[in-house]
Amino acid sequence: NTFETEIIHKNGKTTPIISNGVRIEIDGGPYDLAIIRDISKEKEAKERLKQNEEKFRILFDDAVLPKLLIDSKTERFVDVNKAACQFYGYTKNELLKKTTQDISLLPKSDFNFQKNQTLTGKQNYFFSKHKTATGKVRDVEVISNILTIDGKQYILSIIRDNTDIKLKNI
Repeated sequence: NTFETEIIHKNGKTTPIISNGVRIEIDGGPYDLAIIRDISKEKEAKERLKQNEEKFRILFDDAVLPKLLIDSKTERFVDVNKAACQFYGYTKNELLKKTTQDISLLPKSDFNFQKNQTLTGKQNYFFSKHKTATGKVRDVEVISNILTIDGKQYILSIIRDNTDIKLKNI
């Protein structure tokens, strides 16, 4: 039998533990054998991880500028924030079914060049044209950096709409 509980010390402090128990027989008599392990550090680590995930989620999801997390091999969107959904006019689920080529109007060769520049660290800042769900074309700045998560390489791109700025300068 395995279970988690807390033990209470004389001073009132509690310690989370995990207990593994088994009934054994010694010299014809039954005995209960229990192994008790303090799991305070594991609980604290889980709580810190949860808090860090919540901070990341807030920083990512609630950012004012569109953010796109892209699988560097397949070019599929792995995660997008609320601003990206609003900017492109798709739901999150719709965007997660798309690739960069579904929104970028760059020729594939130009896109591949920019992607390679980002992946090799030579350049991470580009100008491009993206299309929205309604077909509207937007002039954008794309600022990207490489992230490695669980040994896999991703591109995190932040999108800045420059369409209105370009129109004012014409």
